[in-house]
Amino acid sequence: MPAIVTSAMAERCHRKITDENTTNDRHAIALYNAARFYVALGDKEHDATLKSVAYDAAVSDLLESRDRAADTNTAFINPWQRGDKRSQAAQMASNRFFLANRSYLLGKAYLELGKLNGARACAGREQCFEKAAAELEHDAAARAAGTLRDDYFYLRASVYLAWGQFTLARRDLELLKDSPTYGAPAVQALGEMFIADAKRQLVPPLSLGGIAGARASYQAALSLSAESIQGQLGLAETYMLEARIAGEQSDRRTRYGDAAREFGRAISMAGSHDQAPDRLRALEGRGTALLELARLGVVPALDGAISDLKAAAELDPGIGGAPAMLMLARSLIDAKRESEADIAYAEAERRFGADPRASLARGEHAFARGKQLYARADHAGARAQFQQALAEMVWQDGRADAYFFLSAIDLLTAQNAIADADAAKTAGGGISPYWEQACLARIAAGGVVIRSKAAMANCAGNDLLLGLFYLRHAQLMPTVGAANESRRLAQDAFIRARTAGGSILTSPMPETLLIADLAAFGSGVALSCSSAAGLNVSVDLDVAKLEKAKSFFQLHRVHACVASD
Repeated sequence: MPAIVTSAMAERCHRKITDENTTNDRHAIALYNAARFYVALGDKEHDATLKSVAYDAAVSDLLESRDRAADTNTAFINPWQRGDKRSQAAQMASNRFFLANRSYLLGKAYLELGKLNGARACAGREQCFEKAAAELEHDAAARAAGTLRDDYFYLRASVYLAWGQFTLARRDLELLKDSPTYGAPAVQALGEMFIADAKRQLVPPLSLGGIAGARASYQAALSLSAESIQGQLGLAETYMLEARIAGEQSDRRTRYGDAAREFGRAISMAGSHDQAPDRLRALEGRGTALLELARLGVVPALDGAISDLKAAAELDPGIGGAPAMLMLARSLIDAKRESEADIAYAEAERRFGADPRASLARGEHAFARGKQLYARADHAGARAQFQQALAEMVWQDGRADAYFFLSAIDLLTAQNAIADADAAKTAGGGISPYWEQACLARIAAGGVVIRSKAAMANCAGNDLLLGLFYLRHAQLMPTVGAANESRRLAQDAFIRARTAGGSILTSPMPETLLIADLAAFGSGVALSCSSAAGLNVSVDLDVAKLEKAKSFFQLHRVHACVASD
């Protein structure tokens, strides 16, 4: 019905109200009919002000209708008709529909006014939703018992959704899952609620409890609709988040494996629906999970990571595919396909354009080139690249790693490495491996630095580092007795380090170093320097491991019995 006709019908109903010969009951009916037309007018209108006027008029008429004929009056429709029982039953059914629909229209008008931030009928958004809910909750069992049942519950759910009262909205939506009219939108709304709830639980700071709660919500969304790709993608991402905060490598491998599996399911779902953005997100997610698995020792996963990330980047040649291109560059670096990585980094930078993440691509590219030059012992070239990376990157983890490598270059070129090591520790949040590098830089510096409280503070908590710390102290002691006491403390620390396990010591040195091997070599140095045999005490390591350990000890200046600096 056109808006002008709707408005005219409302006015016609109002003319009946002015008739002095009309009873209150008939006034109530006329006001109700006028309100129906005002609600219809508000639904059709696009202008917010006119919508507000229409819904406001509807509320006014409906409240006056109730004043003229209260809900307790069950016999006011055509009260002059007194027929047989069948006609009386029909009349009573009409009465019940009238009362239910009057309440329904009042709730709807309040809801729409709430969306418009209020009007005369209610002061603001909150008050409008509160009034709508109160209206639809009152005597709901009776009002929603007839043909209006599904409409009534769906409207009430809509009020609670708009108001942010998700528990109450869920109550009504659950009642409508099998409704012929509202089943599909109810299921969709429930799924969206579960997904929104999951996202709320993933607001930083992250916790394992929040991740588990989010996972349960995503699974609930999938239980409603097995084809909910947003639920599937969210589920996969919870495993990624859990992997990133897991402490043990085995736990990280398990969770990244779970993430890769769930992203794989999302890829299948996105393919069946031809949803390119979702497919890109799923491919990028699985590619990233596989890359992390490769870095954790699952070497075959690297080829899969490169394949997925390349496919993801190809789905969007613009900024949407830029993050995938950046991840592709990282995976190519790990695969030692450096020329391809150079191309991918440049392409990622081009796609990001004016986005701040373009500097991340430039910085990472410089960082990758720095690592390549570092591995080739081109320390001057590597230093220049890491410094360029620091000039570009605001990403703290990347900055921490750049400082970390600069500190290592300082050591290799016999410079003081403390400033860069401390910068790495600050940028990296004081976690491993940055605090270890801050300790090692002080050990290498020796002199007054190794005697400072800062040196002890940076080396405490790691038995291998403590052993190295005491070896360096021993070199600087004024008497043989004091030196041997420091070596005894070093020996005790190395024994503890060996029995604690053979974890890999994170180091920018190209060679893999095991704590157990370094501790064994350290014990040999401590014993040798404490005995007449000098540095000829044998160490139970094969030739390759012995050379690695010796290089490490020489780099940090703890191989000799007496300091040369």
